[in-house]
Amino acid sequence: MSPIETNVDIILLALLEERGYIRRENLIKTVLSKYKGTSGFSKPTIDRKIAQLEHKGKIQIIKHEGLKSFGISDPNKNASYLFHEKYLKSKRQIDEIIPLLTSREKEDSILALEEICRYQDEYQLTSIQLDSLVNLICEDRTLTALTLSILSDYVFNRKISPLNKDEFIKKLRFILSQFENNLTIEDLTDIPSIFEFANKPDKRNVYENAIHLLGYYKDDSVFHQLIRDLQDLERFSRIWYYYKEVNTSAIIDKHQSELFKIQLKLRKEGKFKAAELLSLIRTDAKRLVKFSH
Repeated sequence: MSPIETNVDIILLALLEERGYIRRENLIKTVLSKYKGTSGFSKPTIDRKIAQLEHKGKIQIIKHEGLKSFGISDPNKNASYLFHEKYLKSKRQIDEIIPLLTSREKEDSILALEEICRYQDEYQLTSIQLDSLVNLICEDRTLTALTLSILSDYVFNRKISPLNKDEFIKKLRFILSQFENNLTIEDLTDIPSIFEFANKPDKRNVYENAIHLLGYYKDDSVFHQLIRDLQDLERFSRIWYYYKEVNTSAIIDKHQSELFKIQLKLRKEGKFKAAELLSLIRTDAKRLVKFSH
C-alpha cells in the first residue's frame, strides 16, 4: 500500500471518529474539497478505501432503511451513511442500558444516566431515546436534576430535542410548580449535576434549567412563572437573573406591555427593588432580541 493510500485511510477514519457517522456523499465531498489537487485523492480512490475499511470491520455502511434506529431521517432513499466502529460499539452499550431508565428502581436509573454521560463524547442519543429521559422527571429532586442536566446538554449544545416535545414541556412546567410549592433555593443548589461525573459541571440548578428550556421552546409559562416569582421578593432577588438570558428573551419581550404594567404597580406599592429587577430583565430582553435577528 502506498503512503498516499495510507493517508487516505487515516483521513477517512479520523473524520468518522470525530463525527461518529457521516453521509457517504458528504464524506467524499469533504475530503475532495479539503485535499483538492493533492495526488492520490480522487473519488475512485476514496470509494475503494471505503470498501476496504468496511471489509476490515473499521466502518459499517448503513443504507436508508436501517437509519431510523440511529435517529437519522434522510429524504433520499438511496442515501447511505458510514459509521465508525467505535460509534457502533458505544451504541450497542447504550442500547443495553436504555431499558434501565424505565426501571422502578432509582439506582438503576441513576446508573443508566451515569453510563449515558460516560459515553457522551462517543455517542449521542436519538430523540426517541431522549423521551425515556423525560419520563424520569418526577418528585425526586436528585433524579430530576441529573436527567435535566443531560437533556439541557442535548437541547442547547447538540440541538437535539426529545421527540415528544409537548410531554417535555409539560414536565418542565411540573418542575416549576414543584419549586413554587415545595422547594427553596437551598434545596436546588444542593443537587448534584450528572456532568460532575465527567468533570463538566453544569452550574445551572434544576429550576434555572427548566426556565431556560421553556424559554428556548418559547413557552408562555416563563412569563407566568416570572409573575409568580415576583410575589416573593426575597427569593426573587436571588433568582431574577434566571430570566435575564438569551433563551428567555423572546418570551419576556413578547409580554413587554403586561410587564410594564406590573412594574408600574410594583413601584406604586413601594416595591422598588422588585420593580428595578424587573426593569433590568425587560431591558436585557429587548437588547437580546434585537441582537438575535
